[in-house]
Amino acid sequence: MKVKKLEGRQEIIKTEYLERDLKAELNFYLSDKFIQDLFF
Repeated sequence: MKVKKLEGRQEIIKTEYLERDLKAELNFYLSDKFIQDLFF
């Protein structure tokens, strides 16, 4: 990970999310929540 100092005008970074990326995030979240529910 790089840290970059922005001076003056801020750069706007547009990120396009693919459907598979969103599904992967959802699966990760649900899996993590399921495991936490098991142990707590």
